Amino acid sequence: MAQGGISANLALSGTIFKISMDRLDGSNFNLFVIGDQVGDSQIPVSRLTFSHAEIADLCLSAKLPGIPGIGDVTFLMRAPGENAADAENLVVGATSILGDLSLTEPQIGADVNQVNPDAPVSTWGIVAPEVEVKAQDVQASSIGADKLNARGVTVNVERGVDGGC
Repeated sequence: MAQGGISANLALSGTIFKISMDRLDGSNFNLFVIGDQVGDSQIPVSRLTFSHAEIADLCLSAKLPGIPGIGDVTFLMRAPGENAADAENLVVGATSILGDLSLTEPQIGADVNQVNPDAPVSTWGIVAPEVEVKAQDVQASSIGADKLNARGVTVNVERGVDGGC
């Protein structure tokens, strides 16, 4: 999967889910605004791409209403620890991000298409060779990667929609 191309390769469920992490260290980072097809409509997202990412203390949760025969549930996946996960060609479609961002040699207002051919030509964005993200709350419509390794993973599905990251 090429960086940025997730929306063309994935039918999205329409569920916005939550991601939190203690830290993500990434290389060849870029961010630009584009649409994700969710159901019958497009929603605006910040498309974040990383050629490589290392993640500490990863949590992902989704509130899933109306599961047939069960009702409302919350899906929860955790990978704890300093070396919880790593990914190659990670692509995230985020509707909002709350946290800290540290960029090395940032170019803000760059034409992202110059470094990421999946971004439309003349797309405003942010480019940096290295990034550190500390995210308490990322609301996302999609995540994709060429490869994702997560260690010490626990997955829980609980009744109700009160839990989560």
